[in-house]
Amino acid sequence: MGPPSSPSRLDAATDAERSERLKAIGLMLLALLCFALLDTTAKYLSATFAVVQIIFCRYFSHFLINLATTPRRDLSTVWRSSRWPMQVLRGLFMLGATTCNFIAIRYLQLAETMSIFFATPFVVALAAGPLLGEWVGPRRLAAIAFGFLGVLVVMRPGVGGLPWQAIFSVF
Repeated sequence: MGPPSSPSRLDAATDAERSERLKAIGLMLLALLCFALLDTTAKYLSATFAVVQIIFCRYFSHFLINLATTPRRDLSTVWRSSRWPMQVLRGLFMLGATTCNFIAIRYLQLAETMSIFFATPFVVALAAGPLLGEWVGPRRLAAIAFGFLGVLVVMRPGVGGLPWQAIFSVF
């Protein structure tokens, strides 16, 4: 028997792809942890502070973190945009979504708001066809539905009707 052969370029690419996928999974888990911490903090603070104050603190702290972590040489390019009206519209949508989420969190249990939030893949999958031309087949929709049912089993949001404030979570 001869010496073991060296890994081919295909094997090296596969290892690199695996590494990138693991990084992506890790970053996704970290993002979910951050969102869970954000929602939990907002729920805790909403007992004492107004929703507007919580939103201000969220965005101001994010501004400071971005300012501190952006290299100084890139600061001037961060503020430039060739499509500033779209950037403003995107920011207003984000502000609206945050406001609705924090109002919902104030009045609902976190399990209820998260159950509503996990319906998002349905909306994205159904809107992908008409908006992006990326149609989702019945098998993928079934997989999304199955995953959503699993989330509901784990979170047990309750069998009683949701209060009217749940509409904020939907928005």
